[in-house]
Amino acid sequence: MNCLDPRKMTKRKEACIPNLKRCLQILVEAKRISEDECDVVVRQYGQYIDEVVAKSMPEYKFFKVSDSRVDSLLYENMNSNQKFDRLWKVVRMLLLLSHGQASVERGFSVNRELEVVNLQEGTYVAQRIICVHIHSVGGFFVPDIIIR
Repeated sequence: MNCLDPRKMTKRKEACIPNLKRCLQILVEAKRISEDECDVVVRQYGQYIDEVVAKSMPEYKFFKVSDSRVDSLLYENMNSNQKFDRLWKVVRMLLLLSHGQASVERGFSVNRELEVVNLQEGTYVAQRIICVHIHSVGGFFVPDIIIR
């Protein structure tokens, strides 16, 4: 998933493309995308680096994980541009997968607690954003309630 790191996109396009191809191969094996789509996604990724990343180099080169979110940056630059429609579809899948893996490594699965049959992808994203925010502010705080 290094191919989605904004800092690495600015340095070495040649190193990012093989990483993307490995991710695409895994998605093909999992039957999440077709093999025909892979070539289009790789081409769009190359265009994205050449056209978007090169134009807004400081935003990508000096990207700070502590201050910004990768998904927001990529959404702003990919989702609104039709040239990167297939690339955005794959990036969205990869970003959703990364949340699932991170929670497993922490020893519990927040996504499992949120899981409901037929839950739509947008709802998973929204619930995950809420969970990350609650975790980042230190959890819930419920003040003592005085009943009179």
